[in-house]
Amino acid sequence: MTLLQMYKSAPERFKGLILIDTTADPAGPAEAGMWRGVAQQAQERGVSSLVDVLMPRMMTGADRLNQPAQAGHLKTLIKQASRDGAVGGANALANRPDARPVLKSIRVPTLLIFGLEDNVTAAEGAKKMNQDIAGSQLVMIPGAGHAAIFEKAGAANAAIALWLSSNR
Repeated sequence: MTLLQMYKSAPERFKGLILIDTTADPAGPAEAGMWRGVAQQAQERGVSSLVDVLMPRMMTGADRLNQPAQAGHLKTLIKQASRDGAVGGANALANRPDARPVLKSIRVPTLLIFGLEDNVTAAEGAKKMNQDIAGSQLVMIPGAGHAAIFEKAGAANAAIALWLSSNR
């Protein structure tokens, strides 16, 4: 989301974009309320309380169960966030601008990587972004949730390497 705003401000600075598990859509009322609730929870109960809220969104159930070390590492990363960062991040997600108009203005090679099992930024949204960015390439990673680049790093890295080799 940040990258789209940066592109909007200075497209001449970009030779290409890689957008991973993201959206250009503003948060609707329900989603905005959910993120405000996350911010409030972090403020009142601490960042550690967010693990149970965020983990089902980040990794698939299968990988949370079958890859306990990886899931544990991600839980540790969540717990290490600062309270101000968690509150600010959640509020930023609740109040994010509508970046959909930016998509049609993108004129650089663009790779979109999404987890096929992502329940935060769904496959339908990924497909729409792909349609709105002329010439973009969409890679859907099977068995990955919202943290596709973390959960299925090998597949994500392979997609990036292949895209980079064809866009030099």
